[in-house]
Amino acid sequence: MKLASPTFTIGRASQRLMELEVDALMGAGYGEKSGARLAKRYGYREHD
Repeated sequence: MKLASPTFTIGRASQRLMELEVDALMGAGYGEKSGARLAKRYGYREHD
């Protein structure tokens, strides 16, 4: 069995931590609908 490289493992762990931070800041998880959501991901804004 081949083990994942340390660089891949650290990169994936740091990505997951950033995802959790964004979820906490926004008030909802990725793809989750919530009245408590504070923002939208990817900078989407409604246009006039």
